[in-house]
Amino acid sequence: MSTSTRLFAEPNLLVSSFLIGWVTYNLASIAFNAILVVDDQRLAIWHREEARWSRLRQSSSLFRNLQRWIVGISLCVEQYAPWFVELPNSKQFAIRIAGICFRTVFGNSNRLNQAVRVGSAVEPWHPSEIVSCGLLLASFFTVFLAMAMVDGPVTSRYVATVSLSWIAVYRLWCFRVVMRGELRRKQVRRFLPHAMDSIAMVMASGGTFRSGIDSVIGDFPDHPLSQELSRLRNELERGQTMTQALLSSANSICLPEFDEMVRVLARIHQHGTPASDSFVRLAKQLRISHLRHMEDEVGRAEASMALPTMLVMISCMIVAVAPFALSIMGSSFFQ
Repeated sequence: MSTSTRLFAEPNLLVSSFLIGWVTYNLASIAFNAILVVDDQRLAIWHREEARWSRLRQSSSLFRNLQRWIVGISLCVEQYAPWFVELPNSKQFAIRIAGICFRTVFGNSNRLNQAVRVGSAVEPWHPSEIVSCGLLLASFFTVFLAMAMVDGPVTSRYVATVSLSWIAVYRLWCFRVVMRGELRRKQVRRFLPHAMDSIAMVMASGGTFRSGIDSVIGDFPDHPLSQELSRLRNELERGQTMTQALLSSANSICLPEFDEMVRVLARIHQHGTPASDSFVRLAKQLRISHLRHMEDEVGRAEASMALPTMLVMISCMIVAVAPFALSIMGSSFFQ
């Protein structure tokens, strides 16, 4: 029986092939229209975001090489799959269960958004663009894996392996972004008390807050906190008010200690309280908070050492008891 006769003899196979082709065509057309077709709305977005994308092209080779794909897929994600960027805050039971399942499979979008905000001073990504990069990398890896694994007919095991590989690559990309954000926050937290000490000394000697920022940036130009303070200084020079610039920096740093500095500066500007005395008290408070965080880290390190210590003790006991056990087993008592 020929192939065409067999297809017509099996209508289920024909219908399923048609449905798969139709779904694939629609999904591909949405993606390619978002990437290749430039309408008036898309053109307005490109003009509005060009300054940020210019910074991204300088700091990220991935965005520099795949900008059109990343931007197009990010627009599709925002329009058709917003759960990748932000889960809905709904009290309905079904939506909450669906959100928990989605977060279990694809990760916590809130942590991803926070990591993107923390690293925005160096690489000004949008969360949807980070998701787009993850989807692209996962798709490229999965295509190569599927081509390498294909050997005969497609089985359920083959489909499961490819799907799990796609999810794993996407989760690894998001995990990398989140860990970089956490590392940056830790670096800022550790250096913030010393920076506040420097700013407090400058202000106590008659200088201004901006001159204190300049001293910190000049001494440590490559530190993450210096990068955040540089952005704060640039926003002040562009004409933003101190409150607006500080709130923007606090939103990107995401640290309670920096929020306290924002409150102190807001109180200074609104009520005219002595700036130098307030910063001296703030620097002392930040040192105490930094010591508390260090104690917490030491406690967590001690707790994490319990299992390795127990394993080492068991190994030592086995090494110490093994010769006696072997000699007893080899004696005539067991023969």
